[in-house]
Amino acid sequence: MFQAYIFIMTLSDIQNMTVSEKISVMDALWEDFRMKADQSDISETHQALLDKRRESVQQGHAKLLDWESVKSVIGRT
Repeated sequence: MFQAYIFIMTLSDIQNMTVSEKISVMDALWEDFRMKADQSDISETHQALLDKRRESVQQGHAKLLDWESVKSVIGRT
């Protein structure tokens, strides 16, 4: 019989992770969020902010970066 295990990560667990482990977890979380974003309820305030940011990108005032690009500059000054 299959038995499922649930692992609950504590703040201490997260603090003890290496940067590489944290990035791997963030990758997984963002991918899951991306796949389910249309299933979530977004407040009017958050939707307005997203709309404003999307418009800024469309008008050329802001630039979207892919996750690989963002990871390459994290921690650089």
